[in-house]
Amino acid sequence: MRARACVVLGLLTVLSTSCGGGSQKKSPARGGPATADAGATDHGDAGAEQGEAGNGPAAEGGRGGTSPGGGAGGLARTGGSGGTPSGGDASNSGGVPAAGSGPAAGSGGGGAPVAGASSAGTSSTGVAGNATVIAPPPHCASVSQTAAADSCSYEYTCDGRTHFDSCTRDSDGAWACECGTFATSTRYFELAGGAASDACGVIARVCEADVAASPTRTCVTKERSVESDTCSSHATCGYALDFEPGVDIREIEHYRSRCKAAENSVFIQDAYDCSCEGGAFDRSRQMVTAPSIDDVCEPMLAYCTTEMSPVFTERVCGYSEPSGATAQTCPTGTDCSGCLMYQECGKAGELARDVAMISFENSTYHYVVCLPEQGDFECTCQATPEGLYGDPSASQRVLDVCQESVATCPR
Repeated sequence: MRARACVVLGLLTVLSTSCGGGSQKKSPARGGPATADAGATDHGDAGAEQGEAGNGPAAEGGRGGTSPGGGAGGLARTGGSGGTPSGGDASNSGGVPAAGSGPAAGSGGGGAPVAGASSAGTSSTGVAGNATVIAPPPHCASVSQTAAADSCSYEYTCDGRTHFDSCTRDSDGAWACECGTFATSTRYFELAGGAASDACGVIARVCEADVAASPTRTCVTKERSVESDTCSSHATCGYALDFEPGVDIREIEHYRSRCKAAENSVFIQDAYDCSCEGGAFDRSRQMVTAPSIDDVCEPMLAYCTTEMSPVFTERVCGYSEPSGATAQTCPTGTDCSGCLMYQECGKAGELARDVAMISFENSTYHYVVCLPEQGDFECTCQATPEGLYGDPSASQRVLDVCQESVATCPR
């Protein structure tokens, strides 16, 4: 007597969540919702690389301004839970000393005040001979500063609280800067022109002042990269500040899109798992279709920076991988191996020409079911596959029957 699988196929709800009208979608497991161990799995860690989930000048380590070492701009810093740096190689990377690691306020490396320093106390470490000694903001005292051709850092205290700022020259020549304390979130800025120490001085003054901002938000596209089956794009968006004459500065937020080829390309053709960093869609993940990896990250970045979801109108369907199935009514001793695969249909919204985001909110399901019938297979489209056993013994030849019969269920 031929043994049968003991699990009856039943409909397993496929979960999908939305963000701003879209949804996150995982490629289905083999067998789909109709099998006992099926269901949607998390659709990948698109763009999830160590230390790159934040909102800092480049590869950042957490929402709210933390920024681990590396990344565009080269700020080698590690943020605390509130986004304040603690550590980093201040001498050559734009990082700032950890609390307590710099010279004491009012001392220069050997304990004497630095020439030209504020009477409130200024010390200088790692500053080139022709670099400007930074004057602290009003009612604050300098602790330490570093400066090189393309980076600077500055530590100072105000009312007993330690403040940090740092700048690194970006690929387009602008200064990518940030400031914060151990107890406050990091703020980000983009500054045009000036020497390194001048940049860090400007940021210190901006961060301690009440500055009016332009009502107009502008975005600047930064670097992009494509490598193998992954891509990323980076932009800054923010508002110009009405600060000091001749100072061109914006307070910004960093945005980044990351995409990689979807793990299950059978489910949706030319599909990519994409994510946003920064803004309203921070950490959201979406399925996007595009002709190639070269075409997907920039439209996705526009979605991240505009913080607007596309209008989902066009119906789009995908299929799970097939699994074996046998009718419960199959006579004992008879080979009744068949197959089934489910169809899930959502809607697509255009991001750019030939690039679309797929929403699986309010998805609809149908099942392609193929069972032996008088020496051949009869395939039908069913709303629910009732009266079937799972059949793990089904051969690849049988499973291929379902894959060849996807047109049984209309798209």
